Amino acid sequence: MADPAPPPVTDLATVFPDLERIRRRALAGDLGGAVDDIALVGDRRSPDQGVAWDVLARSEGLDEVVAARLAEDPHDHAARTLAAHRLLLATEEAVGQPGSELTADRFAEVHERLRRAEQVLLRLCAEDPGDPQPWVLRLWSAALLGLPAGEVRRRHARLAALEPGHTEGRRLLVRALAPPPGGSWDASLAAAREASSAAPAGGVEATVLAAAHLARWRLEGSGRERGYLKDAGVLTELEDVADRFRALPCPSHFAWVRPHTELAVLFGVAGRPDRARAHFRALGDLVDGPTWSAAGHHSDALATLRASALAEGAGR
Repeated sequence: MADPAPPPVTDLATVFPDLERIRRRALAGDLGGAVDDIALVGDRRSPDQGVAWDVLARSEGLDEVVAARLAEDPHDHAARTLAAHRLLLATEEAVGQPGSELTADRFAEVHERLRRAEQVLLRLCAEDPGDPQPWVLRLWSAALLGLPAGEVRRRHARLAALEPGHTEGRRLLVRALAPPPGGSWDASLAAAREASSAAPAGGVEATVLAAAHLARWRLEGSGRERGYLKDAGVLTELEDVADRFRALPCPSHFAWVRPHTELAVLFGVAGRPDRARAHFRALGDLVDGPTWSAAGHHSDALATLRASALAEGAGR
């Protein structure tokens, strides 16, 4: 048995200098400069930009910087965008794991946050119709609110009109079309299959379908048992996605971390250890934090798989 591996690194800014620079600039009070730096990370549809926004929004101490900037200028576009992002993050944390029930007080708190975020995002979309980021956040908000499929598709269409093929937008479309509380797995998986099949080999876009299967397993897995992941059709799709993702070197600088983590978790839980190890080797010291935490009681077994994979050597 392999010796235990060090705990995985989940803060990508400690590994990638571009992300560390964006965070450092924002926490020094230059939110506009930090957003300008995000714009230098690929084009606006790039999955790397989505990662950069998320890493920045999760930065400890950002709330104080945003509040100070809004006290100086209540109309600051970057500060309001990050404030809305922070509200959605707080909502997701309050909601907890898929399928968990909320008390009446927690439900009211969640919807108040979402109402505030929606108000901010509506104004941002109206003030700068060419900025895709508020529409990305409105898709996320649609998923958290469980809005009808028609409204979800309308929001995605507005984003696609600005940036066709926006990677994070496609992921959020798939998520927002799924239950609960609205949506259906048929619609969500159909959108995921369409996005994955149209994506180039080696790109993270090809892994949208894996994210959809992970979400369904998290919701439907009784006690997070293998359940759903025993289905031969699901496993075939996951293997096809993984093969296409690994067929060519991934062009993204850091967006590859999440799909490799998703596939490592899915294959590890599904009883495909050799495939799981391949993705753990690609990750090295890294994992995507939210995906890793989705493993539930499989965490110890996955940590053992990860340790054995790292003992064999790394290589993306």
